[in-house]
Amino acid sequence: MKKIIFLFLLSIIVSIASAQTVENIQVEQDGEKLNINYRIGGSTSEQLYFVTLTCSIDGGPVFEPKSVIGDVGSNIRGGKSFNTVVWSVFKDVDEIGSVEFFVKVDLVSGEVKTQTLNEVPVDKHSITKSKKIDRKIFVGYGGSFGIGYWEKNRLLGIRAGTLGNWGGYGSIRYGYDYEYLVAGASITGGVTKHIFSKDKLRLYAYGGLGLGELLYNFEAEAGLIGVIGNRVNLNIGFAVPTWYADFTFGVGIVF
Repeated sequence: MKKIIFLFLLSIIVSIASAQTVENIQVEQDGEKLNINYRIGGSTSEQLYFVTLTCSIDGGPVFEPKSVIGDVGSNIRGGKSFNTVVWSVFKDVDEIGSVEFFVKVDLVSGEVKTQTLNEVPVDKHSITKSKKIDRKIFVGYGGSFGIGYWEKNRLLGIRAGTLGNWGGYGSIRYGYDYEYLVAGASITGGVTKHIFSKDKLRLYAYGGLGLGELLYNFEAEAGLIGVIGNRVNLNIGFAVPTWYADFTFGVGIVF
C-alpha cells in the first residue's frame, strides 16, 4: 500500500461581499480515508451553498476528488457547527505525498442574494503526519510443501514484490525429492491487489503464473498476503504444477 506522509496546506476561502469565511479547517486521517472538516462562518441555516473541494498533490495540477461524500456539492446548508467531507483517497489515486486543499463555497439561496465567494488565501495551517501507514515493498522467505501422493517439497525460496492498490510480485522456490532422487524448482510472477485494511492490518490477494517441476511444466498459484503492524508480512496460498497441488507459505518484512 502506498506511502503517505501528509502535509496539508489548507487555503481559507473568504467572501468579500458578506464577510463569511470557511473557518476551522481540519483534516483527520481515518484509515485510508481523509475527513476534511470546515465551517462556513457567518452563515445561517436558511442559506444553501454549493461547495467545491479541490486539491493539489505534491505541487501538481489542481483537481477535484471524485470519491467524496458528505458536505460537498449542491444544497449544503449553512449555520452548522462544522461540515465534513470524506474522501476515499485510494479510489482516486494510488499514492499521495503532500496535499494542498481548496474549499470554495457559492451561496445559491438564503438571506444574502447569490454571490460567488472568491478564493482569497488569508491564512495557512500546516499539519504534518509523519507516520508511514503504507510501506510498499515486501521481501522474505517463501517455500512450499506438497499435498497428497505426488507431493514435491520446495522448502528453499524467496518471494518479493510491491503492495499498492495494485502491485506485482515474483517468487522462486527450490527443493529436492529424496524419494525420486530429483531436484525441482519453480519460478512464478503475477499481480497483487489490496482488498482490506483496518487499524494495523492490511490484506492483499495475489495470483500468478510460471514454470514448475524442472522449469518445464506450467504452474499457477494464488493466495493471500497479510501485513501486520505495517512491517511484518505473512503469505499463504496454493500452487498447482500440472496434476498435483502445493501449499505455499512465507514470512518477510515490508519497507
